[in-house]
Amino acid sequence: MSKQSILFFCCSWLPICLAAQPNFANKDTVYLDNIHAVKCHLTGFPLAMPIVDIDKNSTISLDFDNTEAENKRYLYNLTLCNANWQATDLQDFEYLTGFNENRINEFQLSYNTLSKYTHYHLSLPNSDIRWTRSGNYLLKIYEDDNEKAPVLTRRLMVVEPKMQIEPQMTAPMGGGKSQSHQEIDFSVSHKGIAVRNPKIEINAVVLQNQRWDNAIGNLKPFFIREESVDFDYQDVISFPAGKEFRFFDMRSFRYNSAFIESTLRYRNGYGVTLSAGRRRDKETRTFFRDANGCFLVENSEDPSLLNNLRPRTSLLDNLLSNLSATNRSNPNQTLSNFAAISNTSDVTADYAIVNFTLDSPTDVEN
Repeated sequence: MSKQSILFFCCSWLPICLAAQPNFANKDTVYLDNIHAVKCHLTGFPLAMPIVDIDKNSTISLDFDNTEAENKRYLYNLTLCNANWQATDLQDFEYLTGFNENRINEFQLSYNTLSKYTHYHLSLPNSDIRWTRSGNYLLKIYEDDNEKAPVLTRRLMVVEPKMQIEPQMTAPMGGGKSQSHQEIDFSVSHKGIAVRNPKIEINAVVLQNQRWDNAIGNLKPFFIREESVDFDYQDVISFPAGKEFRFFDMRSFRYNSAFIESTLRYRNGYGVTLSAGRRRDKETRTFFRDANGCFLVENSEDPSLLNNLRPRTSLLDNLLSNLSATNRSNPNQTLSNFAAISNTSDVTADYAIVNFTLDSPTDVEN
């Protein structure tokens, strides 16, 4: 069974009045085929979710590439959403200061790469815009030169920690899921905070490994006490454990790193063939630390980074060793010994077409 990390947060319920702009989905979405390598995270913590404390000076970073290698004019704005990620009826000035439509001014063309692209970077909040309320924010990026055509959307969370959450992992009791699923119960302490109607004022959402596609939301307290509420359901907050991701290291095209079988160089890019994966369903269960589908952008051959690089085989392992199931939900207090990946890699790292193979022999009838 694969170990999973789970994120908790509680939101005050806000009324649903206005929908998001018709052309934008209220979820993490990329709308154009030429937009790649989208990363949105707490600045300095490339494997963390885009969650920032409103009372701290932390920022959220958004990075993406336009592989058409053109200098396009991209604009962005923010929309405050309720617990269901629907736009609220508040006006911009009620949750933001500054202008709620600005241009992404930080961009740079790739260099020393076979694949040509333009890299864009946005940091929030900034001198043009700041949030004044905690809550769920939908960040929308769109083209200014094409009638505001959608480019991408990302969910951001501005938190104001006031309640204490105590989780407890448990085995599912019913449905034959004890060997395939993981269930979690948790209590929320609101000591010193007046909560008159917990089933209306407290709404919980549980995420598995930063995933929104299978998030369990609209959870109401099951037990209510004087200064705390319990979310102790049977077979409700339960996730399939899934399987471990298969890791590979593509930070160098000159040398075959971990799980790389071969690398071919073409006129306009690279072709990478991974070592054939093997079936693991009959193997003894072992734990292999991975990033649960996340990725880092780094070029280990960039001359400007050679003096500062850690060993090529240890960077990801070092990052992951500091990400336990208990501290991933609070990235402000973790990974303090790791600096952000250098911006240089964002424009010197190259793209490749990757071939995946699985060695899975089966009996064939004659």
